[in-house]
Amino acid sequence: MLSIVVNGSSRVCTDQATVADLIRELALEGKRVAVERNGE
Repeated sequence: MLSIVVNGSSRVCTDQATVADLIRELALEGKRVAVERNGE
């Protein structure tokens, strides 16, 4: 399992989950999103 933070809220997802999976899960497909990795 992998712990991530989305808009300040902690979430847990599988190690195999992709950013595309998360976008789909959050119903953000077709919307503008920004991805930050390790604070960068």
